This record gives sequence, structure tokens and C-alpha cells, in this order.
Amino acid sequence: MPDSSVEKSAVYPNPFSSNATLILSTAARNAERVSIYAVTGQTLMEMPVNDQPTVTLNLFHLSEVMYLLHIHGAGVNEVLKFIVR
Repeated sequence: MPDSSVEKSAVYPNPFSSNATLILSTAARNAERVSIYAVTGQTLMEMPVNDQPTVTLNLFHLSEVMYLLHIHGAGVNEVLKFIVR
């Protein structure tokens, strides 16, 4: 049986134009939610993780700039950068 553990979370592909996949680290799968922020700090979107290994990001409505993705919850605090082009 293959090992399904992932050490670091990642957004793939990055950059992307409308849809991407958030691949959650093994620890981040226990997170409560994922939040997307503009670099100004404005919260743009929040979604639950629900103990899934991946989360589909449908972000076609965002402008072409860099954003921050925050994975947070009990014992989990990861921040990733991604670019919409």
C-alpha cells in the first residue's frame, strides 16, 4: 500500500487562471478551514477542509495578482502564496 502522507501543503498548478488544487499536508488535513486573503489582508473566501487530502479551488472571479492561502485550525497553521494569472 503506497504512503499517502504529504509533508508540505501546496497549490497546483501555481500560477493558475481559474481552477487549482490545494494538496494538504498530512497534518493540515485536520485543519478546520482554508481562508484566502488579498495581500492587503482582506478575507476573500473561506471553506471547510473536512479531513480531505485535496481541496478544489475555483477562483475564476479573482483578479490577476498574488494571494495568500491560510490553512488553520487546532494545531495547524500554514500559509501559502499563489498567483492568479
